[in-house]
Amino acid sequence: MSSASRSRSSRIIRLGLAGTVMSLLVGLLVLPSAAETAEGEQGRLSVASSPEVDTQISVDGYVRNTTRVDGLPLDAGANEVCAAAVAGYQEVACQHVAVTAGQVERVVFEFEPVQDDTREPEPEPEPEPEPTVRATVELTVSAAAARGPNWIARVATLVTEAGVPSGAVTISGVWDLGGSRSICTTDHSGGCTLALDGLHSRDKDVTFTVDRLDGATFDGPSLTIGR
Repeated sequence: MSSASRSRSSRIIRLGLAGTVMSLLVGLLVLPSAAETAEGEQGRLSVASSPEVDTQISVDGYVRNTTRVDGLPLDAGANEVCAAAVAGYQEVACQHVAVTAGQVERVVFEFEPVQDDTREPEPEPEPEPEPTVRATVELTVSAAAARGPNWIARVATLVTEAGVPSGAVTISGVWDLGGSRSICTTDHSGGCTLALDGLHSRDKDVTFTVDRLDGATFDGPSLTIGR
């Protein structure tokens, strides 16, 4: 081979090697780094609680933080996120979250307070007061009969409702002398008689007051009977 031929061959080889080196350099410049490749395939996860409580947050079984997690990098795919039980609140279920590459997924655990079942029972309502009898009572002197040195006081009663005589009504009242009580039940005409005997001659008069009708308190009339 002549010197000219050997020289041309050397130049061709050098040019070929230079081209190969340039191709490798260009390839290195355009290839992404391993970190860039990994980050491009990851997303981020943020976890919070409402209200903000002191819980323990785990992702796929690994404890990540308490109270909240901000921007945790994760490979794209499905993940299970859980929050531990908190005293005074109902337990919350784990959530399944699909993390998307380049996106931030947000999870919020809603904690509901536990209802207090130990409260004192509500007091029983007060019983309704007994209805007052809507009636009118009239008293008249029936007699003030003498019996030897003593005398008897008698009172006639008349019970009406809306002007109509009321039968089978029990009338009860007290005498001012000695505080004794007399009771009678009206007939179909609405009347009955009450009496107090054994009054002494020194007892010039006695007063009777109606205070009950059929066992219910009644603000009834009073009548004074003289000897």
